[in-house]
Amino acid sequence: MVCTKEAINEFSEGMGGRLYPFVQTIGAVFFECAISVGFVGIWIFSCLEILVKKSISRINSHGYFVTEYMRNSESNLKLLQGGREIPLSSTIQGISCDLIIVSSYMGTKHYRRTFYDTPASYDDMAFDECMHQFISVSVKLPHIDLPYKLLLSGPDETYYVAGNRVNQEFIKYLLHSLHGIENVDNYNLHYMDANVNVGEITHNEEIVFLENGYVIRPYVKGEKFAAM
Repeated sequence: MVCTKEAINEFSEGMGGRLYPFVQTIGAVFFECAISVGFVGIWIFSCLEILVKKSISRINSHGYFVTEYMRNSESNLKLLQGGREIPLSSTIQGISCDLIIVSSYMGTKHYRRTFYDTPASYDDMAFDECMHQFISVSVKLPHIDLPYKLLLSGPDETYYVAGNRVNQEFIKYLLHSLHGIENVDNYNLHYMDANVNVGEITHNEEIVFLENGYVIRPYVKGEKFAAM
């Protein structure tokens, strides 16, 4: 076979005709893959951005709520982490906590309301008294013989407010403030209610006060609001 210019051109044209559909197909597949990867990347970035914004918003909302509350109320406010109170100031920012206690002075005593996230607004906070109050409440810790008595109401304050939840975070605060005990994750709470019914819950349960009674339900750590 003589390798002439005409033969080379003929060969090139034949190969090009056969390769073109293949190259065209590969190009289309690559283009579709690139678009798909781009969309997935945008979706992942958007999800991460939303999560970060929610976290920042929640942390900043505590600071905003503290500032607004201190500006609009003479009642006291407590933010707690692990049972310990966090010092407050009028310029507090970037704060994070697991329990908020808001007080409102009505009649002759302070009504203490507990929240596990920033209240929706200052005006939305309700302080409806729970009329079904316990006769006694105590906590029994492992390897300690005597139980620790917990006072949920006294001459000048009460925690018997509808919506309040007696659970791990609240018990940590009471044990620390009343008895100086810290880092409690395991306990049994014993109570006698207004009808002289005796009951017991573990650290995996909680008592939720209602206006005319109470309910006992599983405690879900991190859950912010009591769902009735």
